[in-house]
Amino acid sequence: MKLVANLICQEGMPDIIRSIETVAPIVDEFLVMDGGSTDGTMDLLRRYEKSYNLTIFEHPFDDMAKQRNRLIKKTPVGVWIITIDQDEEISWIMRQEVRRVLTSIDKDVDKESLSVVSIPFYELAGDMKHILAFPRRINAKMFYNNGRVKFTGHYHCILQVTPKKGEARQAIYEAPEVWTITHHAFMDPRRLATINEEIDAGKRPYEKSHWDMNKRKRTERPFWRI
Repeated sequence: MKLVANLICQEGMPDIIRSIETVAPIVDEFLVMDGGSTDGTMDLLRRYEKSYNLTIFEHPFDDMAKQRNRLIKKTPVGVWIITIDQDEEISWIMRQEVRRVLTSIDKDVDKESLSVVSIPFYELAGDMKHILAFPRRINAKMFYNNGRVKFTGHYHCILQVTPKKGEARQAIYEAPEVWTITHHAFMDPRRLATINEEIDAGKRPYEKSHWDMNKRKRTERPFWRI
C-alpha cells in the first residue's frame, strides 16, 4: 500500500507549512502544485523541499478541478491519494491510524470502482467559532487512484470515476469519528486581494457567486476555537 499526498496552493504563506507538517509523516510521496504565488510561497516550498520530501510543480491557476486533476495525472496509478488544501490539517489520531487502516482495506479494494474514505470535516469558514457538535463527512479527500478518477465542477469539486465498461460503482469506507480534517479558511489580505482581483477581472467566473453570497467573505477573517 502506498499513500501519496496531493496539494494545490496559491498565496499560501500564512499556513501551508502547518498543512504539510500534518501530512508529510504519513505519505510515501508528497506532490505540490503552485498556481502562481507572488507572496513567497514557492521560495518557502523550495527551502523545505528536501525536509518534507516534496515534489513541486507549477501551473497557472485556472480552475480548482483542473488543477487537482493535473496532480492526479502526475500521481502513480494503484496508490491511495490524500488531497489536502494549504489551509487544512489532519488530526493526530488520523496520522497514527491511517496507514494501518488503508493497508487492511487495500487488498480488498474494488479497483474498478470509485473507492473513497469518508472523513469527518470541520469547515471553519462557515463555523468560525467551531460550535458544531459534529463535523460533516466528505468523500473527496482520500481515494484510490485507479487511473480513471477525476474531479469535476469548479470551486466545490466532485470526485468521479470513468468505468472501463458498464455503470460507475462507488465504495465508501467510513473513517472513525476521531479522524478529522480541519479547514481553517484563513484569508490574509494579500491572498484576498489576489482572489478579488481575479474575480473582478473575470478570471474566476465560477467563484464569483460563491464569494458574493456573503460580502463578508471577501474581507479578512480570523478564526478561533471554543
